[in-house]
Amino acid sequence: QTRFTLEKSLLNPFLNELEPQLPPEPVIEDGIPKIKSLPKDALAQTSLASSSLASSRATEKLLMKKADSLASAYLDHTDNPYGLQSILDIPTLELLVSEEVFQRWFRKAPDWLSEEQRQAYNLAHTKYVSLRETQLLIHHLPEQMLKYYCHYDEPAGHSLAGSKVYSQFLSFHYTVEELEAMGFWTKLLAKVQGLGGCEAIPPLW
Repeated sequence: QTRFTLEKSLLNPFLNELEPQLPPEPVIEDGIPKIKSLPKDALAQTSLASSSLASSRATEKLLMKKADSLASAYLDHTDNPYGLQSILDIPTLELLVSEEVFQRWFRKAPDWLSEEQRQAYNLAHTKYVSLRETQLLIHHLPEQMLKYYCHYDEPAGHSLAGSKVYSQFLSFHYTVEELEAMGFWTKLLAKVQGLGGCEAIPPLW
């Protein structure tokens, strides 16, 4: 477990992953005057530059707000960003969890426990290691997961319990019964059908 502290100056690489780009502001702000005496083309360029400046300032405010929220952000496993290298449809920043969640998942064992009890306590909490990544896989149903279903499980007629999708992505954190209660398999099949069926899903390799 690692505390993952981001300085505001380091956020630029993640800009595209924070929020959709904000639309240009319709008015000129911050004391920039409207110039009426310029030729039409020059006036259009001035308006565009002003709108771009307003949009940049709005984005900067968004970044500062996001930086404040990331000041106490954590990873539940330091290898998680590497695990998403081949899963491009899940934003990397979504791997971060709040300090409240991190402390709840990885609470320090009470001092009064015996060594045997302490080991059992810590072992029970290992189920939270990399849990966030699995939660994101279930939420986003990324293309990589759909490829496993369409090119391994669907042709073989695998059930959820016997599927590559389950063994490859989900089995460490969830039982088959838990996933069925979430409606996971139904949602996965619905997404495949919504994309045009397995014929529309690219090959795995």
